[in-house]
Amino acid sequence: MLKNLFVVRSPLQLLNAIEAREAFNCENTVLLLMFNTNQKNTQQMRDLYIEKDWGELIEYDLKFIPRWKRLVAQILLVKMLKKQSYQYLFSGDFGTINQIIMANCHSEEAYILDDGTTTIFTHKKLAAQNYLSNLSFGKRLKLYRYVIAGLKFYIKQPLHFFTVYNLVTNHNEKIINHSFEFLRANQLQQNVNKDVMYLLGQSLVDGQWMSDESYLNYIKLIIARYPQDIIYIPHRSEAVTPQLMALENEHFRIQASTGPIEITMLNSDAYPSTIVSFCSAALFNLSKIYTQTKIDAIKIEPKDLLKSQDVVKKLYDFFEGTRVEVISIKQGSESTSSSHN
Repeated sequence: MLKNLFVVRSPLQLLNAIEAREAFNCENTVLLLMFNTNQKNTQQMRDLYIEKDWGELIEYDLKFIPRWKRLVAQILLVKMLKKQSYQYLFSGDFGTINQIIMANCHSEEAYILDDGTTTIFTHKKLAAQNYLSNLSFGKRLKLYRYVIAGLKFYIKQPLHFFTVYNLVTNHNEKIINHSFEFLRANQLQQNVNKDVMYLLGQSLVDGQWMSDESYLNYIKLIIARYPQDIIYIPHRSEAVTPQLMALENEHFRIQASTGPIEITMLNSDAYPSTIVSFCSAALFNLSKIYTQTKIDAIKIEPKDLLKSQDVVKKLYDFFEGTRVEVISIKQGSESTSSSHN
């Protein structure tokens, strides 16, 4: 029996790998967990991993590999993986090492798993049949290093997508959609309806997309707009400032994330009335899980963004025609941009 290889490097990718494993009825599985130096990220992946559900586990942990040894370690990893043939190969990323794995490991079909908004941009990039010719010199140099070691970097087979997003099929790719059926079937039924709102933080200040003052002002406007009790869940890479903590009261409290937001919320045992964030792709994921919940994306006005206005606009455009409602809350702005059920 052929094996099935899953390559993941984040908690959200692992969550989608679990969905793919169940949707494709995969047996004889090999799970490759690629840990970076972010220990919180590593711990959340370990918390999601259930040993009995997987056939074989391979860990690649940068914490134990000196920087000067990483290229050799990656080459040895790929050469070990390519000794097998696979029925399905699932990759939660299209970074350099993932591309090398997909180019050298023979599989009957290969799929990209969701990793938030990155998936949307990866799909767009792969839509160009000559995407390799558009790579930067630095990216090309990284890929050519593997050629010296006898590995390939060009992926000949079509790459398909296993996704919650409404992607448009390009060329000969397959788009297999899911709505977190396994996750919902195993955890959602225990949740109780509550008139509570979850406000999902984003690392917009840490990523220098917004000033701390501007971000805090938006949070205050959101608190003033919504009458429910609000639970604020910071992004795992977001630093919670003293100013944000000072807003806590009986109607607004901060709750640390315990993993991917989808798991954090399901573990809360609450079926919330409203979920709000800014331009997070998690809103779309959650709209698939919580089909009775109001999902709002608060529009950040272009003048309040320090960079990447075009990227943010594309994310808001992506919500058009979905259950995610884009709302402007700043005075003088339009009240609603889109709303579809």
